[in-house]
Amino acid sequence: MCPIEPQSYPILWLDKPNIYGPHYNIMCHFKYSAYLWACTIYSIPSMLFYMMELLGRFNPWWFGETEFPGIPRDKYLQKLMEYKETKNVTLISGLRRTGKTTIMKQMIHRLIDEGMDPKQILFVSMDNLGLKDMTILEIESGYREKSAMNNNERLYLFLDEIHFQDHFELQLKNLYDLGGTKIFASGSANLDILMKTPHLTGRHRIIKMRPLDFMEYVVFRGHDIKKRSPQELVEIAEEYTLNGGIPEYVLTRDINSLNTMLQSILYRDVITRSGLKDNESLSNIFTMIVKNVSTPISTRRISRVLNHSEDTVRKVLELLEDVDLIHKVERYGNFKERKANPPKYYLSDTGLFNLILDHVNIGAVVENLVFLKLEKYGPVHYHRSSGKEIDFILGRTAFEVKYVNDLSVDDKKTFSITWKGKKRLITRSLEGNINSIKAIPLFDLLVLGDEKDPSDL
Repeated sequence: MCPIEPQSYPILWLDKPNIYGPHYNIMCHFKYSAYLWACTIYSIPSMLFYMMELLGRFNPWWFGETEFPGIPRDKYLQKLMEYKETKNVTLISGLRRTGKTTIMKQMIHRLIDEGMDPKQILFVSMDNLGLKDMTILEIESGYREKSAMNNNERLYLFLDEIHFQDHFELQLKNLYDLGGTKIFASGSANLDILMKTPHLTGRHRIIKMRPLDFMEYVVFRGHDIKKRSPQELVEIAEEYTLNGGIPEYVLTRDINSLNTMLQSILYRDVITRSGLKDNESLSNIFTMIVKNVSTPISTRRISRVLNHSEDTVRKVLELLEDVDLIHKVERYGNFKERKANPPKYYLSDTGLFNLILDHVNIGAVVENLVFLKLEKYGPVHYHRSSGKEIDFILGRTAFEVKYVNDLSVDDKKTFSITWKGKKRLITRSLEGNINSIKAIPLFDLLVLGDEKDPSDL
């Protein structure tokens, strides 16, 4: 704080008459000038000093070597490194607790390992109370001033939890337009809601951080799948199915970490925009979705069961999608057919079933996991005809999930609906051709690379 209070010294212009005479005007003007002088020599330097002290805590690499944080997630690191020389603002979005902060710090270490001067790198945690009264522009310009870095020198600015800054998208646009600073910013999936503004149109790229995929999971768990028997591989795939891919939960198996994540999403990101007046109503809608995963369900049915308006239920479901908590799968067909039939919903991480259900239906959870794998390759729909259903359609390939080691007579009728494209049956361990259907163990699908086509399995 400046030792001189500005309220005591209002601006009184010298050319305006005053009942106390001209000398009073001169005195007040002098005192206000003293206030400005005091702020210049006291507040601003001390503010920058405090800011730099705080930034030093965020950036330990300025003072020497630090350990590489966490376990590398190479596919995200590679994509971030590809963007490091582009001008566009790079936004890292996704479900809470998926490692957005960690991946930025891993990139910082990668840049330093490649020879970059650590002083060219500035990491800022925007949710820190010590910076709540400073704008992004003030932090960036203040750092340049105290580091003797001119505006033409390249600065790599990493902004964590960017959504805590008011009008952050306009601030990022201003900084982008000034040039000289490459911006990486992270935020929860809520960031996607906030980014629906024109300020950064054409000026940004978004990288979606997902929960761990299967190959990342085995690294985090320390499984060497090359040395495992076929039966052990089946069991590891099932372990992944039930645990999901939230990094902290995968490492600790502490269910409280999952619960904290879910509470934050529902009661911070969603409820404030949902129109609901209490947490229980939101929890009931989400729970009903979880209990009906893999089953088509309409907003009308949810609203009737839970006694909410259809508009409220529809808004909540859209928000749950926006924050990446659930995914909607529409029926296969033309626009009218897709919109006239109820969709299915799937969770963004299968570990969340453990929070909601006393007894987990492994078949429904596996179907959820298969969806999460397939949707990486393109739009996914379900197919229904004459009362019979195929779980997923991807391109011209039909996928049905039967988590079994052998097929019953009824299971062999799975693809009784006429389908002219390829047919794949995802099983627990059964493999091989059954008439025109190819059975594929879940493990084989999970290890498929992102560049591959699951239709070729």
